[in-house]
Amino acid sequence: MEIGDRGPRKSKVSPTHLTKLAGDEKLAQQVKLYLCHRYSGKKLRKIAERFGVSESGVTQASRRIRIKHKNDKKLGKLIAKMVKELPLSNV
Repeated sequence: MEIGDRGPRKSKVSPTHLTKLAGDEKLAQQVKLYLCHRYSGKKLRKIAERFGVSESGVTQASRRIRIKHKNDKKLGKLIAKMVKELPLSNV
């Protein structure tokens, strides 16, 4: 999930993974925000604009998901699967 200058770029995260979060829109939004914050390399300001939150809101939501996925094995596995599907560099 990467944010480009002209808006979000489509990621290679399977829609199947995202539908598992469909019952909880807030959690799904926080996971997307966390993935962007953790893996996009974009500035907080850009991520905040994309998600309609403040810069501190990005940090706070990301921190909450990081804690939650460490304590919730099911969510942790789901996020791990999403991360594996992201086009990340191994440099």
